[in-house]
Amino acid sequence: MVRLSKARCSDPEVEGIERYVGLEHIDSDDLRIRRWGLVAEGTTFTTLFKLGQVLFGKRRAYLRKFGIAIFIQ
Repeated sequence: MVRLSKARCSDPEVEGIERYVGLEHIDSDDLRIRRWGLVAEGTTFTTLFKLGQVLFGKRRAYLRKFGIAIFIQ
């Protein structure tokens, strides 16, 4: 059973967040997140995650994009 995280961030740079993970960074059927984007390069993300949480792409779930957070935003 899983629970959807509702933790949000309105301004990641002010809160000291350097990296973000988007669906383009998660590979199908691979638990490891090997890529990420830099907040300084621009992003519109709002959902926060914590170390060890499982990230799952709800959009087009049949692609089976999931990964374990190996770093804290």
